[in-house]
Amino acid sequence: MKDGGGTMQDKALNSITSKIRAKYGKMLTFSDYKQLSGLSSVSEIASYLRTRTKYSEALSGANDSAIHRDHLEDMLKKYRISETASICRFERSVGDELFRFTVRREEADALLQFIRLLYANNTESYIPKLSYTLDKYSNIDFVGLCNVKDVSGMRNFLSATDFRTAALLMSDDSPADFDIIETAFERVVYETAFKSIATYSDESARQSLKNMLILTAELSDCSVIIRGKRYYGAAPDDIGPDLLGYTYLIPQKTFKKMLIAENADAAEDIFKNTGYSRYIERFGTADPDELRLMILHSLASHNIHFSSSPPVVMMSYFAELDIETANLIRIIEGVRYKVSPEQILGNIIARTEGN
Repeated sequence: MKDGGGTMQDKALNSITSKIRAKYGKMLTFSDYKQLSGLSSVSEIASYLRTRTKYSEALSGANDSAIHRDHLEDMLKKYRISETASICRFERSVGDELFRFTVRREEADALLQFIRLLYANNTESYIPKLSYTLDKYSNIDFVGLCNVKDVSGMRNFLSATDFRTAALLMSDDSPADFDIIETAFERVVYETAFKSIATYSDESARQSLKNMLILTAELSDCSVIIRGKRYYGAAPDDIGPDLLGYTYLIPQKTFKKMLIAENADAAEDIFKNTGYSRYIERFGTADPDELRLMILHSLASHNIHFSSSPPVVMMSYFAELDIETANLIRIIEGVRYKVSPEQILGNIIARTEGN
């Protein structure tokens, strides 16, 4: 249907990109993070967020003087999921598939949390935290999950979900290799994302979205290799099953060199000479985890300002929401453990005023 300047769908898609750009303008800036990192308690952080930022509605029911770290972090995660759902509902022709990926990722996090507690014989401490809105969208019975008491029950529970492949890795007789189990969950999340991306007709948008995801997976694998060697002295055969195996800027043969490198420093030297060298120079770090967030923030910010593709703008905003939530949790933890503001800010990735 045409309406003067274009189809109704075109106008709807333009509307969602405008809406996201307006929301992006209200995200926290480095100035906010500087103020927050200088506070002395979780209560003061909650008060600042509630009275001086976009989180006023999300924290409207919070008692600043009595709020606990876990409660505040859950409220922030609830905001992130609710905000994602709201954006996706606004233009469902774009948002439904991206939200499917979001739901799958949150499901994976919640299930992995329970599995860790199960192997530690501590499931009674599990709280189905998906009560912070995801239970509205997930088909998984997270309340029923609380009735699982052993590994056999967990395998049966997972067999009725999209994470059934992870059930095959769980043994009654041997300790769980959480890294391998986590990788199995992550593969399901990535497969869901790629299937969602494949539904978009714009080839350029599909490629941009795939690049963001594969870059994330590739840098995650680099981190697994370097950290495995540095902190656990892990052998290649131990690290290999923990890798996702997606490649973007690093050829498979280079990954193999990193994997069989003598130690972490040797693996890191190889990493520094890959396609990420220009980013390492630009951002001043060779830590794959830090680099991943910095590159994602740079790409997402650019896309939000300049991309004309609604799926790309939407996915980029969701990436920025993830980074903002991670920043706030770092600040909460830092303030709680009396880390200096300078140290806290050293791990923060943020936009400046007007950007």
